[in-house]
Amino acid sequence: KELLDRALPLMNTIVFALEENGFPVKTEQASTSAHIFEQDIKFAIREDLKVKERQTANGLSHIYERSGSLVFEISEYSPEKCRKRWADGKRQRVEEMLSQCVAGLMLVARYVRIWREGLRKQHEKWEREAKERAEYQRLSEQLDEWMAGWQKAKQIREFVEAVEKYCVNNGEPTTPESPRGKWIAWALERANAFDPLVEVEDSEEEPEEVPL
Repeated sequence: KELLDRALPLMNTIVFALEENGFPVKTEQASTSAHIFEQDIKFAIREDLKVKERQTANGLSHIYERSGSLVFEISEYSPEKCRKRWADGKRQRVEEMLSQCVAGLMLVARYVRIWREGLRKQHEKWEREAKERAEYQRLSEQLDEWMAGWQKAKQIREFVEAVEKYCVNNGEPTTPESPRGKWIAWALERANAFDPLVEVEDSEEEPEEVPL
């Protein structure tokens, strides 16, 4: 509490500097952030605790002690190495580094924006490649189905041709009204139904069985 007299004016100055440059500040869920370059960058002013190590039976443990010093910290992840911490020192106090703190927020926001834009483009690329792979798979499966249908149609037509020769050799009529002729017409319709290059409606009516 004894540091509030310093911390509040510091935060007030930083907030005004950000808002004057068009970067609104908001506080939610116990954190403060500035909206800079379309990015929410979290920051805080807190007491710079001292960390000491103590040897225990289970190894080293950290002990935090108060320092009475303030630190301005940017807690947002930055993909690039840049300064995100300004603390009281022997020669300077945070009050003398406020312009650097604001500039640091802007620099981190710039790096975050570039990084997230790169991620967005990468995700778009992955999605595009995934769609292309799915379309390639669909076309490959369709091609296999078409080839199978085309081969089936070809086999039926070759078989029908053999049946017609058989009928000619044995004097059996194949006119449209004859049983054999009706079967031949139905078989050719089935061939067309399998053939991906022919658009016809399947005939649901099958002819009477005609022995060869």
